[in-house]
Amino acid sequence: MSVSLDLEYLKYVARDPCATVRGNLARQLAACAGDPATPEDEVSAIEPLLLRLADDVVGAVRQALAEQLLVVTRPPRAVLFALIGDVEEISVPLLTRAAGFTARDLAAIVRHGDVVRQGAIARRKGLPREVCAAICDSTCAVVCGALLDNATAAVEPSHLRTLSSRFADQADIRDRLLARAELPADLRVALICAIGGAVAGMQADDRVRDGRFAGDTTLADREWVILDIAGAANGRDLAVIIAQLHDSNRLTGTMLARAACAGDLRFLSVSLGLLAGMPARRVGQLLVSLGATGCEAVCAKTDLGGTLRSLLAVACEIHGEIGEQVEAVDPDTFTRSMIEYVMTNTLEYTAAQHDALLRVFAACGAGEARSVARQIIDVGETLAA
Repeated sequence: MSVSLDLEYLKYVARDPCATVRGNLARQLAACAGDPATPEDEVSAIEPLLLRLADDVVGAVRQALAEQLLVVTRPPRAVLFALIGDVEEISVPLLTRAAGFTARDLAAIVRHGDVVRQGAIARRKGLPREVCAAICDSTCAVVCGALLDNATAAVEPSHLRTLSSRFADQADIRDRLLARAELPADLRVALICAIGGAVAGMQADDRVRDGRFAGDTTLADREWVILDIAGAANGRDLAVIIAQLHDSNRLTGTMLARAACAGDLRFLSVSLGLLAGMPARRVGQLLVSLGATGCEAVCAKTDLGGTLRSLLAVACEIHGEIGEQVEAVDPDTFTRSMIEYVMTNTLEYTAAQHDALLRVFAACGAGEARSVARQIIDVGETLAA
């Protein structure tokens, strides 16, 4: 096309009363302007005509122009911006798929656009981190959900942290965050804790002594999931998780009891270290080397109740018996070993202490070992009757 020779004719066609003619012209001019081989001076000459067509009173003309801009590699930015304020049928596909927008362009549209246009951008392939940050910082849950569903977006842990802070109470966002493998461990725990609401702080014995939590599956499931996450965390993340649980009154007696029944000495060492004001490494050394004696020395620096202290001591004794094989023992087996220890060493406990420990196993034990403890309790109650 020789624009210098045909420009006047093109202007004449752009004024043609037939919308079909103008639509065909829009496609042809968009294809020419969007072709990298077209000289810049020709693109500059064509652009005013494209802008006129982008403001055509007939939607089909504007639609034809937008459709062509979707398939070219270098659409004129001025024309794109003229169309993104159009009706959704025209603007949304451009924002979702058209080339030509810079990251700064898209971030600006996110900050100042409406929900429909923000959502269109959130679904773009290969969305840059700058745009992801703008979406996470300033858009609603619907748009942020679309971003999390976009597997090609450059979503970073810092963006997930922002979303967790803004939408932890909204299940649709929370579930999407929990499904992401790169979610930091402390955020994963915080989101899980948010499921079902806050758990009030308490004295350990008050919550586990009579087995009232045996039927509280919501609490039990949440705490077991947290323990699983903590078990897979590195040392630094584990310290962050436990500090977070403590600060939010969720480092509960039932949590510590479940960790003990699972044989999770690492979780117990860090938790007791925090509660006792001692280095976790030192606490771990005492629990491993001195067993129940070391456990009692650490617990003496805390306000943990007697039943929980006894439970932790049993866990340390089982660790001492298992020795280096402890990593290979599953939680159910560990709880069964603890039950067997208590049943075998009955002279170490009063009748009330013995009964209290069995009820903790029934409430907070791992796997099928809970049923074993309940059966023992039922037999004892039957004999007593």
